[in-house]
Amino acid sequence: MPPVREDSIFSKKKEHIENLKKLLFYTSFTGHDQNQLMGCATAYSKYRLATFAHGFHNDLQVGDEVNVYSVIGSTEYTVKVLKVDKAHDYIILECTNELCSLKLHRGAPYEGEGYIQFGLSAMTQAESPFS
Repeated sequence: MPPVREDSIFSKKKEHIENLKKLLFYTSFTGHDQNQLMGCATAYSKYRLATFAHGFHNDLQVGDEVNVYSVIGSTEYTVKVLKVDKAHDYIILECTNELCSLKLHRGAPYEGEGYIQFGLSAMTQAESPFS
């Protein structure tokens, strides 16, 4: 069996990261200028996202409409607040349009598995390997 090339592994990891970015969105309350107030939202199904219930999202209530923008391409979607859970600090947003087409795995991660946890606190972190 031939040795695995390091650049091949890097290429696959980079592709995986690019695919994960398709699940990342941000809310913005002053337009989609990336220097304005905003918060991270992560798609967990084709039509739903989760975000935090504090900070910029503190006043959101069930039924409110919010604009979200994809990290890749800044595509705008209008979503509705479906659930607010202040005790657990999350909000569920729902869109009538498909947000992503990736096959998503839901469940607890096992040791060594990659997973998504929302945590981009600023768009300046979008390219950070730690985001």
